[in-house]
Amino acid sequence: MLVLSRKEQQEIMIGENVVVTIVKVAAGKIKLGVTAPDDVKVRRLDGLQAGNTNNGVDSHEI
Repeated sequence: MLVLSRKEQQEIMIGENVVVTIVKVAAGKIKLGVTAPDDVKVRRLDGLQAGNTNNGVDSHEI
């Protein structure tokens, strides 16, 4: 596992076309923004572990 330290509004790139942005850090929680092409599915793992396949959210930018 790669562990990175980032501040708010900083980004990391995964592959050639997925960007993860640290949107907000507060009260022990991190809010992430994920920008990815429509053909890349972005899902929360906690939803998958509970048996929910899409967690009620589309994998496109809202």
